[in-house]
Amino acid sequence: MIPLGLSADDQAAYERTLASSHRIRKTVRVHDRDERVIHEFQGAILSGSVHVDMSGTTSQLGFAAGDGNSSGRPVRTLELTVLLPRKDQAWNPSTPGEAAFADNFISVEYGVWVEDLAAGPGWVDVPIFWGPITGIDQDGDQITIRGSGKEVLGMDPVLLWKTINVYPGQSRVGAIRWILANIGEKRFDLPAFTSKMRNRWSLDRRAEPWVMASSIARYGNWQLFYDGRGRARLREYPRNVMWTWRSGEGGTLLTKPKISYDLSAMRNVVEVVGSPPSGSTRQIRTESRPPSWHPLSPWSLRRNGERRNVVHVEDNADVNNRAEARALGDRLLDQHITAGVQIEFDSLVIPHLEEGDRVAVKVGPTYASGPQRVLEGQTFEFSLLQFTIPLSSDEPMSIGLNRRVSWRRRGETPFYRWTR
Repeated sequence: MIPLGLSADDQAAYERTLASSHRIRKTVRVHDRDERVIHEFQGAILSGSVHVDMSGTTSQLGFAAGDGNSSGRPVRTLELTVLLPRKDQAWNPSTPGEAAFADNFISVEYGVWVEDLAAGPGWVDVPIFWGPITGIDQDGDQITIRGSGKEVLGMDPVLLWKTINVYPGQSRVGAIRWILANIGEKRFDLPAFTSKMRNRWSLDRRAEPWVMASSIARYGNWQLFYDGRGRARLREYPRNVMWTWRSGEGGTLLTKPKISYDLSAMRNVVEVVGSPPSGSTRQIRTESRPPSWHPLSPWSLRRNGERRNVVHVEDNADVNNRAEARALGDRLLDQHITAGVQIEFDSLVIPHLEEGDRVAVKVGPTYASGPQRVLEGQTFEFSLLQFTIPLSSDEPMSIGLNRRVSWRRRGETPFYRWTR
């Protein structure tokens, strides 16, 4: 969740307000090339939404993708319709073919009026978007502005176009900051993680800085993303549930989830191939697989007595000791020994949630088809990857996500390891 600077009591009051009738406001600001405010909209906003989709950008949450954000598209996108300003702004094209807005940024805040704040009633403004303006459509007195997350400033076709190096022993956090600073980034929220680079990375002219920085974060098992404040933010992948949707009175769930399952991306054996350790020429190889009781283990899926090994091979030159290789294999197996599940539902707007947050949805009584029976209290826990925040008061927040579910037996080791 994006930090709002609220005390625990004020945060609780704000979250209670989201489940009841409340006033909202949207504030949109246009920024210059150095991200300083040059214009603000508020009452002139007609419609729009912020769409968030990180389902194809990372494998750390158990989804098929390349290293880091290699999908070639931004995670957050904005489409916003406003009334034409009375006074033309520098970013607003004055003649056909002119793109005076090309060096401008746009940011959006979603404000919630909270009655029970400790200091008295007031607005809680949640930053939900910050990125470059990528297009403008004008229709009479209305302007539709399109924006993309700031990661597009470091992905193809925006290349580094010079050579920089990251050296062994340099902190991974420092390396990420250095790479992004070389494309003009100055807004950071990077913790003081102590992990260090093990190998030299040379970025040439054709390197995609954001993809490289995301890859360094991935090797540290961290999430690197641009948040609603426009900050390059680094964090460990959330493991604790930060928000739960519930149905019924006082809940925020508006529709019952639609759920579908898929096993095509499941893997039940992970082999990690690393670099040779110091003083050796033999590559490190470790193998992780689940225990035999696991319903997706090679033993459980055996056919005519022969085990079914569905293998993922991870070649990782940044791993050069057996303990790290084992840990990586275990983590990847935990992600891959899963069934793919797609869940879709609508909810009241929860603007402070972020991509990658750990969330849950708890469904009330469900009447199944066939002989009538009631399924009580179904709860699905997942990492939030796809959602849309509407900027109008008459639209729900839509959650459309892909996730994977795994099976664990209480009191048992999640999986065994074999190494060689």
